Amino acid sequence: MRICIDELHRWQPLGTVIIRSLDLSLYHAIAVIDGREHLIADAEGKPLRYHSIMGFKRRLAGFTIERMLLEQNSAYDEMIGQAPRSQANTLRVPMTPFYDPFDN
Repeated sequence: MRICIDELHRWQPLGTVIIRSLDLSLYHAIAVIDGREHLIADAEGKPLRYHSIMGFKRRLAGFTIERMLLEQNSAYDEMIGQAPRSQANTLRVPMTPFYDPFDN
């Protein structure tokens, strides 16, 4: 399910935002609202994508976010020749939302 970034303001404070790593340096964001994941999109409905985590942090700086996570699927098992797992080998790392030390 997609949600326009402008619509997120009515869901504040946001409980969880997941910055998902898609490829080497390509990320999109998920807002978890009422237990359901919503892909954050622009006004035209296209998923927001940035080439850095900081790009998303800056874009979401105006929101109150209780928990922010970086999510990345690991290819470790495949790289060492282990059999595929029944569930994804996903790493979730807690992050802090954007903080500008010069903003008063």
